[in-house]
Formats: sequence, C-alpha cells, structure tokens
Amino acid sequence: MCTYWLYILKHEPHVEACTLALCVSPSERDFEDAKLQTKNYKSWAELFEVLTKMGIPGEILRTTKLALDSGGIETLREIPLSSEQLHILGFATT
Repeated sequence: MCTYWLYILKHEPHVEACTLALCVSPSERDFEDAKLQTKNYKSWAELFEVLTKMGIPGEILRTTKLALDSGGIETLREIPLSSEQLHILGFATT
C-alpha cells in the first residue's frame, strides 16, 4: 500500500467528463521516481462510484464535486491505495 494524491480535473464547466490524475504523495520515500498517470472518466457519476469503492467517504466526494463545479479542479491528498485499488481506478501498477 502506498499513499497518493488524486487530482480531479473537470474538462469544461458544463460537461460531465473529468480526468483523474494520480501521483505518489510527497510523504512517500520514492516520490522522486513517481510519474503522473491519468485516466479519463465519462462523468462525475462514474468517477464517484469508483472512488466510493476505494473507501473515500461520500461527504468528501460531495465537497469535491462542489469544488469541481466552481473551480474545475480538486485534490484529494494522502489517499492510501493498494495495487488492486489502483487497478480498479484504471492505473497501471508497478
């Protein structure tokens, strides 16, 4: 298990599609070698469902949605994820 930062970007204000970018948290010792990976989702609802499966509380996701709607970007910091969870999110595991 490793800790990650999840950057969520909304493509356009009135479009539901968004991109999830994943980066190893700066608190991890191998941060220097971390590469940013991205995964596109067709809608916030699709991403919400996957993040809920990862154990991220609904209240945090509702706050994230509000930030996306107002500013187009939000960061979830220090999220612990296993290799299996990374795969479910659509990211390659090393």
